[in-house]
Amino acid sequence: MTGALSLGLARADLTATVLANLTTGSATVKASINATLHASLKKDLANVIGQGGYPAIAGLLKQMPAADIAANQNATLQAFLSAQLDPLVAKDPAMKQAVDAEVANVSTATTVATLLNLNQPLQSHPLFTIGVNQAQLGELLSTNPLLTSTQLQTDFINAYASSTGSMEDF
Repeated sequence: MTGALSLGLARADLTATVLANLTTGSATVKASINATLHASLKKDLANVIGQGGYPAIAGLLKQMPAADIAANQNATLQAFLSAQLDPLVAKDPAMKQAVDAEVANVSTATTVATLLNLNQPLQSHPLFTIGVNQAQLGELLSTNPLLTSTQLQTDFINAYASSTGSMEDF
């Protein structure tokens, strides 16, 4: 990850599961987690679709709209893809037929929650390592009365994360 870092997981319950944070966290926490999960889901689906040889679906994955991961947690990959891709091909009967034929071969056993490991604690989920580290550093910084400004904390964390020198140079 390059550029400015986000403190989207600040105030998240790092010991709770990803799903718990996704359903009960603040609006900022929910949005940050959902965006990360959706990007990962698209990448994982692209891998599955690429390995299965599904050209109609593969072409549509990049156009797939953002999804509410919590609302779709129990959907099978087949049901999820069908719901997400149907609106994209609704006006093209030939494409819809091709997509439906390919979607019919996608797993009905794997759910969105299983693929994304939503029951794993946020603090140990590999997708959120950077965000968790930022949140923990932000929490530590907030204990200093001189660093109570969220912007000051964000600036410090961004400077720290982008630093390439030694600790003494920082």
